[in-house]
Amino acid sequence: MFSSRLPAALGPNALTAAIDRRRTSGAPFIDLTITNPTIVGLVYPETLLRTLASPGSLTYSPAPLGMRAAREAVARDYARQGRMVDA
Repeated sequence: MFSSRLPAALGPNALTAAIDRRRTSGAPFIDLTITNPTIVGLVYPETLLRTLASPGSLTYSPAPLGMRAAREAVARDYARQGRMVDA
């Protein structure tokens, strides 16, 4: 059973319906509702690809607590100041 706060009809909302219509029409479009930019088919400039050196680095891998390496660097800086924190 769903919460009473939800609408009675759980069908697609107007935005989802519009996206579905556009997708099935075959017309080109960029779906800005996708939150992962690495899977939407963007073409990266060659200069950017050369700079990054590895296509694998273009894969977005979210880390809710932040990048481990960055957290470790912050923890080291705190340790340098005499404060111990867990990365």
